Amino acid sequence: SLSIKLAIAVGAGFFALFLVLALLSLRAVDQATTGILEERRVLTVEAAASIDSFVEQAFYELEKATTFAPFDPSASNLSAEMHMLAHAYGRIGSFALGVSFLDAGGRVVLSEPSEPSFLGADLSLQPHIAEALRTGQRTVSAPYAERRTGKPTVALTIPIKNQQARIIGLLSGQIDAMNSPIGRTIEVARHLGATGHAMVVDRQLMVLASTEAHDL
Repeated sequence: SLSIKLAIAVGAGFFALFLVLALLSLRAVDQATTGILEERRVLTVEAAASIDSFVEQAFYELEKATTFAPFDPSASNLSAEMHMLAHAYGRIGSFALGVSFLDAGGRVVLSEPSEPSFLGADLSLQPHIAEALRTGQRTVSAPYAERRTGKPTVALTIPIKNQQARIIGLLSGQIDAMNSPIGRTIEVARHLGATGHAMVVDRQLMVLASTEAHDL
């Protein structure tokens, strides 16, 4: 009958309209998801650039210290080295958990802030120290928990060489990861809504810092 045909036509029309709306909704969700992912990608690139710039500046401060003092562990007077450690620590400022001068065996000669009980400590087995001694190149450690405070830390280390290009020592600075561009990346992620998330992990994928407490 005509009424049945009309009902079928109306039903088919509503079904077609539902399909169109569903497709439009899926397209809108896909576009929104793509936009969110692109936003996250841009933020990640910007964060990486900020971290790289910060690390290079910190390395510069350590290297600059070696131009004003010889940093020879065998010297009888290390007052100039003590002054430059204090200067490097001050320039790295609130980001630094400390700066240490090590001999060619990886033992602590001087540290800033001064810690008498730390003098002579053998750090040669720490991976970033061992790598710097082995390769003669500057190194960036994997994140680790700082021994005194437990704070997530990254150590930057440079070799000190004599005129014969032989390694006579190292300078190593400890960066408070959460009070640096690394930490600010975590804070930015924390404010990106329900989907915002970031973590600081070491090379074994152990979580050292996160926007979510249950990750720790």
